Formats: sequence, C-alpha cells, structure tokens
Amino acid sequence: MAALLGGAAMAAPIAAELPDVVAQDVARFTALLGSPLAERRIEGVQGLSNLKHWPAEDALLRLLADPAPGVQRAVLLALGRLGSAKSVPHLIRLLDHASWERRQNAWLALCRLTALDLPAQPSQPWQQWWESGAATN
Repeated sequence: MAALLGGAAMAAPIAAELPDVVAQDVARFTALLGSPLAERRIEGVQGLSNLKHWPAEDALLRLLADPAPGVQRAVLLALGRLGSAKSVPHLIRLLDHASWERRQNAWLALCRLTALDLPAQPSQPWQQWWESGAATN
C-alpha cells in the first residue's frame, strides 16, 4: 500500500492527517447525553456502550436519575457492558426500586458485571457480598 502512495515516507503524513474517528464518535455521543430529547440521550448512551467507552461510566451513573424510563433502561444495559466496581453499589440500590423493569435490568447488569447469580430479590445477598469485599478479591 505504501508503494502505491509513493513510499513509506509519504504514507506517514497521510495517516497523521486523518481524523481520529473514535474520538469524534465519543465526543458526539457524549454531547447527546445532555440533549433535551430522551431519544437523543438514549442514542448517546447506546453509542458509548457500543464503543465500550469506560470513561463514560460517571456520566452514565448520573443518568440513572433521568426522568425518561427509556434512558434509565439504556443506562442499565450500558452499565452491564462497561460498568466497573463503581457501578455496583448503584445497581444494588436499584434492586429495591418500585419498578419491576428497573429492578430486573439492575439485576441483569449486576450478574453480567460480577459473574454471580445471586437472587434479584431481596437485595440483601448482593449487599452482603459487596460489603464482604468480595469484589476486590
């Protein structure tokens, strides 16, 4: 390929001029998280999740309080993909939420993050596991 472009010396400057597509996508999806439209916030969450952009975890945790149920669902699914130990206490608290769907998605995210299969209800087994420091072993 470099020979077609005039040698290796010419290929390096061309590559340096190309935009960082991933950084552009991350910036676009992160901006969508602040949209007034729930559909756009969902798009932002799903985009960051598909990129597995772990630095977005804090922003996603803030969106757990979003007024739109669709955004909350997208966040829970995303945290199941890219969450870390930082997400676990938030997910455990949601096991006691009034909404069955919210509880179920929180439980699925916890199972995926931890590879445990503790019951969804009550939340005490999860809380005891977390407090025992099992996540640090």
